[in-house]
Amino acid sequence: MKSGKKLKKIKKITEILYYYRDIIGVGGFLILYIFSEINIKNFHWSLVIVFFGLIFRLLGYFYLGDIGYSLKFQDQFLIVNGIYSYFRHPIYLGNFFILIGFLLFLKMPVWLYSITVLFFVIEYSLFIYQEEIILKENKEIKIVKNSPSLKNCLGELKTVILVLLAFLLFFLKI
Repeated sequence: MKSGKKLKKIKKITEILYYYRDIIGVGGFLILYIFSEINIKNFHWSLVIVFFGLIFRLLGYFYLGDIGYSLKFQDQFLIVNGIYSYFRHPIYLGNFFILIGFLLFLKMPVWLYSITVLFFVIEYSLFIYQEEIILKENKEIKIVKNSPSLKNCLGELKTVILVLLAFLLFFLKI
């Protein structure tokens, strides 16, 4: 396969993964829920790591706003202030911490841990790769310093509620 066709195929797969990222996350969570037991000894550490992930997500959306909930990659601007001056993808980093926090709370076969982390890393690496391509191709990207806003974080209530429901489901499993 020629590299141009291969890149188009990777782009299409990445766009599909991005569009369905919430459904993929919930589906992955359900698989982990079915095939795992609770490791209650690690609950406190798990909670701290998940909380850390939520903080990264909140800080990311504090500057990014609603555009982060889009189902398509955005090519209009690049935020360079706030947490974005330290991390290019704070929301993705937050998702990683949330995943690691939940995995710490679970007892399951090592292969399932490995597949879960590997899939996450591949999926989000594709997202980052696609965003980098967009930045290189679009010469009109605006570099912006967005004003932080608590209103931007309102959508994250959904994430906090989902995390709380996930912990509740796991506790019901005990």
